[in-house]
Amino acid sequence: MTWAKISAFALYAGLLNTILARSVGTCTQGDAGHLWGILISVPFFLLAVFCLTRTKSLRTTMIACLPAWMLLLWQAVFAAEFSYGVFVNNFSACQVLQGIPYGYTGDESTLAALWTTVVFGTLAATALVYFVRRSVASASPHP
Repeated sequence: MTWAKISAFALYAGLLNTILARSVGTCTQGDAGHLWGILISVPFFLLAVFCLTRTKSLRTTMIACLPAWMLLLWQAVFAAEFSYGVFVNNFSACQVLQGIPYGYTGDESTLAALWTTVVFGTLAATALVYFVRRSVASASPHP
């Protein structure tokens, strides 16, 4: 049960950080540097996925993390909108965040790629762990 607790804690801590990274900045003078906070979430998400592979109570952990998965989906929508705004509409990061035209900082494409990779990567990794472990458990013979 320890792996399950660590996995849940790490996932919630990583998500709390992503929420803070999105909301604490004000884009003062067009600076969206607060979005770099996603880098702090990466070790938490990696730890959450690793512990999810080790826990014996996979289903219970997934149910306990259900609110976190909903928040992660919300972050995925943000990452998709952010990437679309930066790559397709050629907006600056602050223009995507606040809707007001700002100048470019030069970090827009890196930030958009980073947010998209981290959020969708975490979603994909957790889904993969769940479905692979579930299929292995159902395929193994029960005494």
